[in-house]
Amino acid sequence: MLLLRLFVIYILLLIASGCAPTVNEYFETGKEKYNAGNFAEALNFFRKALELNPDDPHIYFNMGNARSKLELYKSAIEDYSRSIELAPQLWETYLNRGKANIMLEDYEAALEDLNRAIQLNPDKSPAFFSRAYVKNKLKNHAGAIEDYSKAIKLDPENAMAFVNRGNIKGIAGDHLGAIEDFNKAIKLNPKDDKAYLNRGNDKFFLEDYKGAIADFNKAIEMDSNNPDAYFIRGDAKVKLGDYKGAVIDFSRTINLSAGYEDAYYSRANAKFQLKDYNGAVEDYSLSIELNGKDAKSYLKRGLAYITLNNKKEACKDLIKAGELGYFDAYALINQYCK
Repeated sequence: MLLLRLFVIYILLLIASGCAPTVNEYFETGKEKYNAGNFAEALNFFRKALELNPDDPHIYFNMGNARSKLELYKSAIEDYSRSIELAPQLWETYLNRGKANIMLEDYEAALEDLNRAIQLNPDKSPAFFSRAYVKNKLKNHAGAIEDYSKAIKLDPENAMAFVNRGNIKGIAGDHLGAIEDFNKAIKLNPKDDKAYLNRGNDKFFLEDYKGAIADFNKAIEMDSNNPDAYFIRGDAKVKLGDYKGAVIDFSRTINLSAGYEDAYYSRANAKFQLKDYNGAVEDYSLSIELNGKDAKSYLKRGLAYITLNNKKEACKDLIKAGELGYFDAYALINQYCK
């Protein structure tokens, strides 16, 4: 009888042990949940795997990935750090910890991580791409361009690398080089509205206003809710003397972003050119409401008041512009306010 009881207990233990999920089963289920976009569920499965194997660097790595997707960046960094303690030669852990540090805007820590990732594996485009982003944030524009170039060499199909490198070239004044990069980005991804928008910016600086407008049109076709696209297109229309078209674009900018101060000022200037002086005064006033220390808005509103023969208000605005540091206003004060 005793032997029979022991045998039954043995069988039950075998059945119980056979039914309990293994580390690998928890881990693989976690990865499946992660790939399906269920990051919180994935994290729970990785935790269960960790309970069974608390010294597995791959579990910590995947926990860090799940936490990053959940925007729990500090916790993700802790997971990546533990993974690195257990397996310091895994380059991708440094890469992902660097990305988490980027999200926390700790660019020095991110740079250190990305340097180490590249030391461990210098043939991976994502590490150079991320380091280029960090270098740009740290104002090392030349270093950023160099790293984007390396990322592109390793992955010539990376349209975003061309866009980002083009942006930096444009800021540095290399507008032709920037346009060349945006051309390549658009060839790789014709639906990238940012590439068209930024290429239009560089064409604008090269005074190719018609070409710029064509690019802004494409950007707006793809994203009709971007206030910057309407604003810059409005600026290009001003350069071509299309003040009515500019007013329409600046108005669209304001409809999309009511606090867009420059749009009120630019629309006021366009209205001034159309001899809509009352409309200009109204927009300069709105610009001043948003920024009461904007000397140029006071000056231009003063000029609009002069045109409307409102000397009192004109002189008040010109004096205010001078007080705010627009010293050319004093010549106008001497001319109109004596």
